Amino acid sequence: MTPSDLIYRSQNGDEQAFGMLVRMWQERIHRFALRYVNDYDLAQDITQMTFIKVFTRLNTLDSPERFTPWIYRIALNLCIDEARRKKRLRQFESEGTFNEETDLADVLQQSDSHAFSQDRNRIIEQSLHRLPDEQRTIVLMKIFQELTFREIADILEIPENTAKARLYYAFKALGKQFKKWNLNQETI
Repeated sequence: MTPSDLIYRSQNGDEQAFGMLVRMWQERIHRFALRYVNDYDLAQDITQMTFIKVFTRLNTLDSPERFTPWIYRIALNLCIDEARRKKRLRQFESEGTFNEETDLADVLQQSDSHAFSQDRNRIIEQSLHRLPDEQRTIVLMKIFQELTFREIADILEIPENTAKARLYYAFKALGKQFKKWNLNQETI
C-alpha cells in the first residue's frame, strides 16, 4: 500500500491505515523533534501531539503529495511552541541551574581525546542551539532529515533560495563558533 493510499484511506476513517501511516512517519518526526528540542521525552510528547493534530486535521489536507511538508510543518510549529515555553521558563529559573556556557567550557577543557570525542554530539547540539531558529530549522531539515530544498521551502513556506541562504549562513555561523572554540573537523 502506498503512502497516498494510506492517506486517502485514513481520510475516509480507516483507523488501521492511519496506524500504518503513524508507524511509517513516527521515527522521522521524533528524530526531527529531538534535534530541535534536545530532550528525548519532550520530543516524544511533540511526536505524539503531531499525530494527534494529523489525525484531527487530516481531512483538511487536499493532496497526499503535500503530506510531507504538511506533517513537518505541524511538528515544527509544536517544536517552536515548546522552545518558546522553555525560554520563558528559563527566565524564571534561579541562578546556579544549568549554565550552558560553563558546561560547554568544561567539555572543551578536557584533555583526554577519548572523553572529548564522547562529548562531540553534545558540542554539536549546543552549537546548533546557538543558531537563530530559522537557521537551525534549515540545518535540522537538510542535514539530519535529508529533505530537499524544495521540501524545506514547502514546509516553511519560503522560496528555495531563502532556504539555501539560511543554510549557508548557518554553516558560516557554526564555522565561526567552532573556530572560536579552537575546534576543527578532526576534533569534532
